[in-house]
Amino acid sequence: MVAEGQRLNNPQRLADLDETGLLLISKDPSFHRFVRLAARMMKAPVSLVSLVTNEKQHFVGSCGLDGDLEDLVETPLTHSFCQHVVTSGEPLLVSNAKNDPRVCDNGAIADLGVVSYLGVPIVSSKGNILGSFCVIGGEPREWSEDELEFMQDLKAAVCAEIELRRQTDQLQKSVRELEDAHVRNDEMVHMIIHDLRNPLAGIQGGVDLLRTSTTEQTEDHEILSAMDEGCVQMMDLIGDILESSKIQNAEVPLALSPVGLPSLFRELARQVELLSQSRSIQMQWSVDGGPKEIMADRRLLKRMLQNLLINAFKFSPMGGKVEFSVETSGDGGSAVFLISDTGPGIAEEERESIFGKFVVGKSATARSIGLGLNFCRIVAEAHRGSVSVVEGPAGVGSTFRVELPLSTHR
Repeated sequence: MVAEGQRLNNPQRLADLDETGLLLISKDPSFHRFVRLAARMMKAPVSLVSLVTNEKQHFVGSCGLDGDLEDLVETPLTHSFCQHVVTSGEPLLVSNAKNDPRVCDNGAIADLGVVSYLGVPIVSSKGNILGSFCVIGGEPREWSEDELEFMQDLKAAVCAEIELRRQTDQLQKSVRELEDAHVRNDEMVHMIIHDLRNPLAGIQGGVDLLRTSTTEQTEDHEILSAMDEGCVQMMDLIGDILESSKIQNAEVPLALSPVGLPSLFRELARQVELLSQSRSIQMQWSVDGGPKEIMADRRLLKRMLQNLLINAFKFSPMGGKVEFSVETSGDGGSAVFLISDTGPGIAEEERESIFGKFVVGKSATARSIGLGLNFCRIVAEAHRGSVSVVEGPAGVGSTFRVELPLSTHR
């Protein structure tokens, strides 16, 4: 009696066979190597890796089918010896098909010239028999135990190839699912962050109204000023996240135009003047000898340099020093911006990772999780430039180096 798992129409066996994806493939190079080796070693004219469904047998590897049979990739079960390997679960050795009661009425004898046959079952990791790995002759032949053992050994490699492909397909499917989930997650986070703008703008407006109505420098006024500053920082962070997402997804192309650097530097100087005074930090500008113009997205360039300057003030101690300089690169094709501080410095092993999303540096314990540096890298690379940390020994401050081409061709 045929075991449940070996019936040709067994749903589990057919599902397992379909899961391999091999029914959509014919004459695959990997399986062709197996059948070619089997034919050569067994001195047989034909060898097949045959997968058997409940309606047909499909060849994923074939060797020796010549003439009119060269393009043959499948046959109906009326012309299949391999189905008997599946239903029995055992090797099938046929010395002379014309005289063998198991296959003597098979159409492959007259139509395909099959006389001798040796096939061994291809078994999946789930225990289902998927088909047969076989060699075929056009003349009567007695098969030896050594020949059967050789086919069994080579069949193990065929089974391993099938399972490797199955696992590869499953991994690729998992990767696609993870990528889809990542996209959905990004879309949801993007939507939530975008929606935060409205209530935050309302809070900021209320705080600003209360602060302007409180003219005296009281403790309440100081609290409101701190709240207003926090709102501004939150709005900047939301802006960084949304801008980064848009640039990475190429939703917003760069608005490239000639940017006059002297006027840009004057704007930056006005914005950091209060920071410099409130923290008693000396601000030094060295911009006169650098380039006067660059092709860039002015808004994003300004925001990137502003982020780096604010970071420099944030990590410099009271009474420290922040330097901003610009120069032309050695080859004359790029502008090099350098922003230096006198803060705690950044350890060498962290100088690359700090540009990732939501990273906190161990060597600068005051550093908060955010997107500022990640935003700077995205903007620099969008301009076909770069941003990096260049500094001396830890503890003597940090220098951020931004290099952007003076003329960006897109």
